[in-house]
Parts: sequence; structure tokens; C-alpha cells
Amino acid sequence: MKRTAVILFFAAVFGALAGNTTETSFAGTWEAKLKDKVFCVLAIAVKDGKLVGTMSAVNISADDDGNLIDAEPAGPDLTLRDIKFENDRITFVQPDGDDVTKCEIKLTGDGAAELRFLDPGPDILKPVQLRRR
Repeated sequence: MKRTAVILFFAAVFGALAGNTTETSFAGTWEAKLKDKVFCVLAIAVKDGKLVGTMSAVNISADDDGNLIDAEPAGPDLTLRDIKFENDRITFVQPDGDDVTKCEIKLTGDGAAELRFLDPGPDILKPVQLRRR
């Protein structure tokens, strides 16, 4: 009985947090680090009621298990396109010359989020952890 009450409590807390997620929850400057070095910065804002933002271009390498083994900045910031808010996440397209990558950011806690490269992207790359500055 006690275990059920604890599970229900956490379900209610996390459900309430998810229900409070809005577009403005994503606003801010987010950083991804590897070995204590920032390799990617996302800047997201709400302008005229719409999400806008930039993301630094990156070169990444992963091992066979999808863990980042190397990551570094790879050029100027790129303007995010087609930003869409849905439930507890946003999706967007990051153009880089002729290449286009679809990405997703999901909030995971206070000042924390995960970045996923969706399509095309490394099939096995695990989510990249983001922290709000």
C-alpha cells in the first residue's frame, strides 16, 4: 500500500510538471558539454508569440553504443526553422548548407533538457544532455 501511494505521488508531481510546460519553458540559452567543454549552444526565445532560435553547428562522434566520444563546434550559429511546440517538447529543423537535420528538445527537469537528432541523424546516438545557463 505504501509503495502504491509513493508511485501515485510521483505520478501526480510529474504529471503536474508536464502540464505546466509551455513554449516559454524552452526560452533561454542551453549548453551541451562533453568533458566539461561546451560544444553546442542553443539560444531559444519567444518573439511575437513564436519560438525562434539558433544552434551552433557541431561535429560529433559516437561509439557503437551511441555514447558521445568526441564533440566540437563546427562553425557559425544556424537559424532554427519550423519550430513546433507539442506537449513537453519542441521539434525544429536545423539547416546546414544543403544538409537539414530534424531535432527535438525535451525538458527533463529544472534547467535540464535532452537534445535528440531525429532525421537524418546517427541512428544510435543517445540523447545529448542540455543545461540552461
